[in-house]
Amino acid sequence: MCEYCIEDYDGYYKPLDKNGHVCIFDMVHEQILEIDWYGHRMKVPINYCPMCGRKLREEGQKR
Repeated sequence: MCEYCIEDYDGYYKPLDKNGHVCIFDMVHEQILEIDWYGHRMKVPINYCPMCGRKLREEGQKR
């Protein structure tokens, strides 16, 4: 089990970076990579976990 792309018992994912600025979120069956830096936020839809490579959704699935 990957702690970065599978939520824990409390419904949280481990951040990808040390400071918690990069995380994977499940937004109603749409997995996104959320990046926060200096007050800016970017959300990028992803198909695979960047840490373990697990397929998160089908590539043709609605975004």
